Amino acid sequence: MRFLLIHGGFHGAWCWDYLVPELNSLGHTAFAIDLPGHGERAHEVASLSGYKDTVLAHIEPGDILVAHSMGGVAATIAANQAPEKVRHIVYLAAALPLEGKAFVDLAVQILGPTD
Repeated sequence: MRFLLIHGGFHGAWCWDYLVPELNSLGHTAFAIDLPGHGERAHEVASLSGYKDTVLAHIEPGDILVAHSMGGVAATIAANQAPEKVRHIVYLAAALPLEGKAFVDLAVQILGPTD
């Protein structure tokens, strides 16, 4: 199986450095990506559109998306665009977007109120 690993908002592909070799040693293929504005792509503008496009550019048919934190939003909106390519999505302490709810509402749900 091939796993596409999607990091959270305060991470980069590096956060999967211990998991990738473990999955590979079990005979799977694991591939971690940097989303725009993070890791090696820190110089790029971070946006939901950019996140979606990045995930879509890396999805291969039959992939299992593993998403952490804010990566859950990126994985979900990308999978919504190419559902035929996605075998499963694993939400690892991840945000799940809800139709009709703003992303900031999800952040408050996850992080709690700021006051």
